[in-house]
Amino acid sequence: MGKTVALEGPSLEFAQKFFLEHYKFHPPAPPSRASEREFAYAPFSGGGMRRHLAIPSAEAFREMFVREVPRHAYYSSAYYSDPAHPIMISKKWEGADLIFDLDADHLQDAGGLSYPAQLELVRKKFRILVEDYLLKDFGLGEEDLTLAFSGGRGYHAHVHKDSFLSLSSAARRELVEYLGGSGVDLSKYLFPLEKAKVHLPKGTSRGPKAPSSGAAAEPAGSRSRSRAPSTTLQGIPKLPPPDAPGWEGRFTRAFFLLLDSWEGKSVAEVTNDILERGKRHGIAHLRSDQAFIVARSLFAEGKAKKAREKLVLDVGGKEKGEAKGVPIPFVEVVLAEGRVLFQGETDAPVTTDIHRLIRLPDSLHGGTGFRVRPLRLDELASFSPLRDAVLPVVPGAAPVRVRLVGAVDYPLGEDHVLGEEGEVLELPGPHALFLVLRGEATVDSAS
Repeated sequence: MGKTVALEGPSLEFAQKFFLEHYKFHPPAPPSRASEREFAYAPFSGGGMRRHLAIPSAEAFREMFVREVPRHAYYSSAYYSDPAHPIMISKKWEGADLIFDLDADHLQDAGGLSYPAQLELVRKKFRILVEDYLLKDFGLGEEDLTLAFSGGRGYHAHVHKDSFLSLSSAARRELVEYLGGSGVDLSKYLFPLEKAKVHLPKGTSRGPKAPSSGAAAEPAGSRSRSRAPSTTLQGIPKLPPPDAPGWEGRFTRAFFLLLDSWEGKSVAEVTNDILERGKRHGIAHLRSDQAFIVARSLFAEGKAKKAREKLVLDVGGKEKGEAKGVPIPFVEVVLAEGRVLFQGETDAPVTTDIHRLIRLPDSLHGGTGFRVRPLRLDELASFSPLRDAVLPVVPGAAPVRVRLVGAVDYPLGEDHVLGEEGEVLELPGPHALFLVLRGEATVDSAS
């Protein structure tokens, strides 16, 4: 559920009343197969989660929201024959949606970003997850997915295709590891050129498998510390076409994006960037001389243009004493850049947990007041939570006086909320709710 700011006094009264008025007229619709799911909620009063609830009808579902006024509302990804039973094994599991949860808090590149910038970063990554992996690699159709903005800092993708519902936790783990590039075969899968002789140490992964068993593959690069620093791809490896399916095309696209980011930079700058990326991805055996040779080849010797035009990775050493061939650690850097989900970026327990509770679409998020917004695939490109998940301002509603705990600067809906610590603002209800629930303002006692 994440951190929830405790409320008291006028702030608690305001937030709870706002949720109640909203749910009277806009209760969430029950999800598909609602009678087979467990429901749960966290109340404004605190005291922990209320679980093991079954909803017999849509009317009972609506009544629960008005009666209990949940601050956070959840339902199970799993289907049970007895969802209300308090003992998990006695619920009698019958399958579960496959859930992917991408949250800005876990993104490697999100540290230090503002909340709006984090939301934009996670939206871009979620779109790639859905379009590049779920639709293309997994062969799913839009009708097999339910997408939603979480209401906080991330997005959820629910896969409800029948063939996925019975997957074990171990099989779901394989899917997560495929997303992370686990086991990509450097010698065969990425470089199908006979002249490119590859020398890999024992134990190196031999390629991602279609997830079918419970065996968990080892993440790419996880054996990096035992790999000899001099290991190279001999010859001039050929790059797969950028539009090739799966990790073949993904690797080339990642490499071309790196070339774009390095365009116009000096060899020294590119060298430093390669080393920094290697450090970020835990590729400790990438040496500075290897990074320099790659940078020099690409931008002092014109090999970047050759890579684009001829689809070859010609970045080996040419001078006396330099290692010939492509440094494997550099290949691992490109591989890591091609991943949408790096280590820690996807909440893997959400995907692998076959009993998971997930936030209910169309409920309100108790940490922002935003709507947990269901999304169509064609909405991902332009969706902006700070505009599209904020509840509309009720015409004629009285503004709410809040005192800022710190400086704020947010675009919200059609407005821009800006203020300094200690300042008292009169704001529309949804905007005041956002700041209060985040602990950035309190309802002024004079209001």
